[in-house]
Amino acid sequence: ESWEDKYYWHEDAVPFKTVIANHWEPVYAYRAAPIVEDGVYKIDGEEFDFRAGSYTGYNAWREHLSFMATGLNPRTIWNNSDRYATVPFFELIHFSDCEGIIGSAVSRKLAADFARFQEKADQHRDSWFREKYDAWHKAFELAADGGMVAFH
Repeated sequence: ESWEDKYYWHEDAVPFKTVIANHWEPVYAYRAAPIVEDGVYKIDGEEFDFRAGSYTGYNAWREHLSFMATGLNPRTIWNNSDRYATVPFFELIHFSDCEGIIGSAVSRKLAADFARFQEKADQHRDSWFREKYDAWHKAFELAADGGMVAFH
């Protein structure tokens, strides 16, 4: 049963089912917290929408982010997630662009990571990387206060 079958849609709502958050691993449910109930969530606060890029573009951006912050290829982090769960940006590096949402708890942590690495990101040679970095930073800052970052 899809969420469309269970809930009505309106323009100021975001559908979310917990199965999206924990489809592969329990860590995805952790990323969605505190939004863990099935339902439709109304957007009350500020919205910020940006294009993260195509599947390939998002992966390339994550690769740049991973090397900048950890010195590691993201595949190393993905294949050894228990070992690297505490590296900066782990929750974004180990998150596909089609895996649901990141809730406010993890958004606070990621916003802090973005702030911590802002100076280094500002020196990155690629303007596209810097532009996306700033967009992600803004998204996680907004989501840190009871919001969410929804991948769609």
